[in-house]
Amino acid sequence: TIYAPGLGIAPFDAGPDARTRIHAPDGRELVVVIAGGGGQGTPTAPLTLGARAEPDTHWIVIGSTFSEWHETPPGNLELRGWVDNPQDYIAAADRIVSSCGNTTVHQILQAREAVIAHELRRVRLGHRMAQHGRDCGNRRALSTRMTRAI
Repeated sequence: TIYAPGLGIAPFDAGPDARTRIHAPDGRELVVVIAGGGGQGTPTAPLTLGARAEPDTHWIVIGSTFSEWHETPPGNLELRGWVDNPQDYIAAADRIVSSCGNTTVHQILQAREAVIAHELRRVRLGHRMAQHGRDCGNRRALSTRMTRAI
């Protein structure tokens, strides 16, 4: 079996209406978290901590999540689950947090200038993805080693 998701993704131009389409608040910085990672999803505890650390920023989480303990999400954190229009969320975001694969990287590079932060063990992959972004016209695609979590 060969898996090749995202291979040949269609070009997407979200335009200026992306925030309206995803019903995001105006006038606040927007962090979009693309959750998942297989299995049961992304734990909500670190997302809750991240949103609490930035009370003036609105956080929207798309994808699969699960709660490990009895954390109470703050008012600036929305857990929306799986959505049909992730490109709109990517286009609307001021920052994107994701443990992403090829499709998500391509969608992010297509929509914006990007910094690809990666684990130390994935340095060559991060550099190759950033180079691909530059080759496709994203002059500021950059690869950097991730030094700490959210």
